[in-house]
Amino acid sequence: MNQSPNEKELLELCKTKVAVKFTYLDSGKWVNNDFIRLSEDILEITKAYLSPTSLKRIFGKISSEAFPKKTTLDILSQYIGHKDWNEFVLQQAPFATAQSLEEKHPESDPLNRSNPSLLRKVAFICIPLIIVLAIPCYFYFSKQTPAADFSFTQTKPFGKAPFTATFKVNFPLKTSDEVNIHFNDPFEMDLDFINYRLTESSQTVAHTYMIPGVYHPQLQINNKVVDRADVAVYSNGWEWVAVNYHAKDRVFYTIKDQPSFRKDGIFCVPSTEVAKYHVDTMTSYCMRYMNYQDFKVDAENLKLEMKVNNPIPSGKKCTDIEIQLKFKHWNVGFMLFHKGCNGNYSRVQMGSKILNGIDNDLSMFEVDLNQWQNLSVKIKNATAWIEVNGTKLAAYPIEGDLGMLQGISINSQESARVDHLKISSSDKVLLYEDF
Repeated sequence: MNQSPNEKELLELCKTKVAVKFTYLDSGKWVNNDFIRLSEDILEITKAYLSPTSLKRIFGKISSEAFPKKTTLDILSQYIGHKDWNEFVLQQAPFATAQSLEEKHPESDPLNRSNPSLLRKVAFICIPLIIVLAIPCYFYFSKQTPAADFSFTQTKPFGKAPFTATFKVNFPLKTSDEVNIHFNDPFEMDLDFINYRLTESSQTVAHTYMIPGVYHPQLQINNKVVDRADVAVYSNGWEWVAVNYHAKDRVFYTIKDQPSFRKDGIFCVPSTEVAKYHVDTMTSYCMRYMNYQDFKVDAENLKLEMKVNNPIPSGKKCTDIEIQLKFKHWNVGFMLFHKGCNGNYSRVQMGSKILNGIDNDLSMFEVDLNQWQNLSVKIKNATAWIEVNGTKLAAYPIEGDLGMLQGISINSQESARVDHLKISSSDKVLLYEDF
């Protein structure tokens, strides 16, 4: 079915806003990697996936006469800050329509407002027509799938890993609807337990999160995200995850705290310990040090102080350290990478805003990780100030509602070392470790 000129204009306007948000003003010059990164950025912000190929069709890189589906338009609209395509159209359509009229008839008044009799005739014809059209529209839309009530029920007020969360959809499902709960659990290897389809007879489902973290499961109806939840899974003090990316399939190993990890006042899971879990430590592996708990504070006046390094192992060239403060909805974090290493993989996250090392200059985060680095992150008035060794590296505005602080994650290529760590809120110490 052909689309009206106005719909095409609205799509072009939406694409322009997407391009501006993605920091590229000329989408015609985008290459394959740009569409891959845009796909990842859309997934990060909306928690919904649009493939690079679909984006190429939308932006004209691949020839296609088909107009994007409603679900696709909804995702693009959510990416630029709207609830869905309908909301985007309602906010933009009056402007687009008026602009189109002015461009076509800049000197004419299509209703001839100086002629009251003509206005009365138009009203006499249009008002009954609007009423006639409105009645069937009302009955049509009133029979459409209602907004889902996606209720998240915890068996306890909070839970430590492994933690089982229960999800329930509280409205009758139609047999024509495809309703799924996507658990957004990157540590779950069984695909059947990542995206679970509900039926009329099974509208309640439980999922066990094995590893501490903050998860964002979502309810999808006919591939459209209609609701989300925030699931905080707490740790038992410090816990670690070792990730072997060089295996045929990604494998995650959880490691509990041991006294041997705290040696000479230094906190570290050595490669010799990691190797016990059949992780190939001869190639690069990744470690994640985690401490999740209900800190009962938000981001305002929050301060993180810590001393870290990540010496280059023999026979290897690069290491990095990523620090993330984990909140209920979003994260605040940044990555330090060793001098001379590829900073393209570096990134900064400030709430819903993510800056990557390819499209942004993050060279200020290039340091000598063989040496100890004193880090400081201060949050005030929705802005994060980052300092290393007493030098201010950057100050970034934080976008989106972070929610309450849930934990800290220290991610590293190889095994990072921590000398001390302190998280405080105003004058209150929330977490202090001298190891």
